[in-house]
Amino acid sequence: MKKLLLTTLILLITSWAYGQGIKWYENFAKGWAEAKRSGKPMMIDFYTDWCHWCGELDKKVYTDPHVIKLAEDKAKSSYSLGKNYEANKMYPQAIREYQRVISEYPNTIWARKAEERIKIIKSKQR
Repeated sequence: MKKLLLTTLILLITSWAYGQGIKWYENFAKGWAEAKRSGKPMMIDFYTDWCHWCGELDKKVYTDPHVIKLAEDKAKSSYSLGKNYEANKMYPQAIREYQRVISEYPNTIWARKAEERIKIIKSKQR
């Protein structure tokens, strides 16, 4: 029989490659290590067996292709914001946004692109 109040820690490591979906970890240490290694965001999901809405999240939200895609596109969106600042010659804001991409999504293509854009902006300012 299931315990009345079972709280399980589950980690969400989003996958940046399309089609891979959301990868879940039931072990905090392993999930945390993977998030740090890959530079991917992490979410902690607590639930109980008796919680109706917890089940709805599992069945309808976490499996929804649109939700998965939103998670995948977050780094790209942040990078695009930096590009928009740059295009409007708002260089301090662009650099700040690019630095945010680098710190929040390290080891991703978006972080590498952000590093390149910062170098280009700084070279223009000399």
